[in-house]
Amino acid sequence: MPVIHLSSARKGNAEFKFPNTLHFRQTVKEMFEEIYKPILDAVKVPLPSDAVVGNPDKFSQYIDALNLKLAHPDVLSRVPAKHHEITSTRLCSLTVAIKLAELAYRFSVPDANVLRHYAVGTSTVYGELHCSQMASFVDQLNMGPSDYFMDLGSGIGHLVNFVAAYARTQMSVGVELMDNLAEIAEKNKEFNERLLNHFGKKVYATRFIHGSFTSPAVIREIQTKATVILANNVRFDPELKLQLKEILMGCKDRTRIISSEPLVPSRARQTNSRRADDFVKISDESLLNLVDNNVSWTSRKVPFYLTTINRNK
Repeated sequence: MPVIHLSSARKGNAEFKFPNTLHFRQTVKEMFEEIYKPILDAVKVPLPSDAVVGNPDKFSQYIDALNLKLAHPDVLSRVPAKHHEITSTRLCSLTVAIKLAELAYRFSVPDANVLRHYAVGTSTVYGELHCSQMASFVDQLNMGPSDYFMDLGSGIGHLVNFVAAYARTQMSVGVELMDNLAEIAEKNKEFNERLLNHFGKKVYATRFIHGSFTSPAVIREIQTKATVILANNVRFDPELKLQLKEILMGCKDRTRIISSEPLVPSRARQTNSRRADDFVKISDESLLNLVDNNVSWTSRKVPFYLTTINRNK
């Protein structure tokens, strides 16, 4: 399959290579619209028309012509200062981190229907927390380079990529059991890193684990390394919810856990497990601030909770 090479406007940045298929051409056009537009304006190249995007030969010719323009040494000096967050720093602003994470998502998922093939009402149903809400959590928790982030049930991994770029964590880890989601997550990681390199942004460490967060090796990592944990547990089955609480009982003090269902049970939710009941004795819980349209599975705001391990309360 023919591969198209898109040059970077900044000397030394990586080319962005992609197959000359309709899905990739359409997604590259979206990238031009959302990120590249100030650079295209600077070199006086219009956005590709739908006719160009629909024709592989014409699109290849368009990219070749654009690459010639991007090779000019003073391209970036023509980009207005208000757009310098794209071109002049190695760190991702919130806007750039979200855009690159969402573009990597689109590059890695040609058909969104593959994300809907799970049984509603089970622990394998697919639903996403949006990057805008995760950004709010990063800000509320003041996450940064000292944090080790783990997403338990990370799906295709876009939040893992986003948190690494925006919070600049020491490590960002996704754990996903479902085969095709774990496979897409690896592709997502690849595209995200390629986009970061293309735009000259620093790549922070990410890792994906294909398996269950109840496996012994993952439990050790959760309990000994994680400082911030995300668990969209509202859709876990009762047994998995209890297993999650049992695992989190062993986390270090000051570990912070973001969940879509309270981990500390109310009196109405008390179980027969003494250890699950004891969770309330070693943790503090509060509601997190929410943004509009914060999840993919409903237009209503879904509440999220912050639980902090605190054995000295």
